[in-house]
Amino acid sequence: SARRLGILREIDHAVLAAQSPEAIAQAALGHIRELMRCVHIGVVTFDPDVRGATILAVRASGETTLGPGEHVPLELYGDMEELRQGKIRLVVDLRTIPDDSSAVRALLSDGVRAFAGLPLVTQGVLIGCLNLGWDGIRELGSEDMEVAREVANSLAVALQHARLFRSIKEHREQLRALAARLAEAEEEERR
Repeated sequence: SARRLGILREIDHAVLAAQSPEAIAQAALGHIRELMRCVHIGVVTFDPDVRGATILAVRASGETTLGPGEHVPLELYGDMEELRQGKIRLVVDLRTIPDDSSAVRALLSDGVRAFAGLPLVTQGVLIGCLNLGWDGIRELGSEDMEVAREVANSLAVALQHARLFRSIKEHREQLRALAARLAEAEEEERR
């Protein structure tokens, strides 16, 4: 629909205007929430070293107990290999899953009943998830799935570019500091 295309365009513009991964995630969330009609939405990045995910940004219709910078267990996302392959993790009713993690309890206390974790995959690497939450038991229709995948794919590319940009910037700063120390050492040697 024209409305859907307009919102997708707004998401792309917001993402392109942002610089950091956190800003990109935050810029996209409001538009995605409107598009998907969910009560809770968030973006997490995966950190395999600690077997967890870090929340980059969250938007909710009310107060939320999960915020940026917090860690959630990877188990919330189910089979990581399936996510790597692009499979959406859909929980029709959060109350029925055996996971008793603090993240699941927090989502339930925030009023989330249904949950979808859309993998953020770029160049074959799983970097995180776009999380959608609804206040009622819910199945995702094929059109909703298609829209959610489009958004997740755009978000994954933008987040990866921001990560690469941040890494290049950090390396450039390290090289400048190293060059300055080298110049100081050469000056000392001349004396």
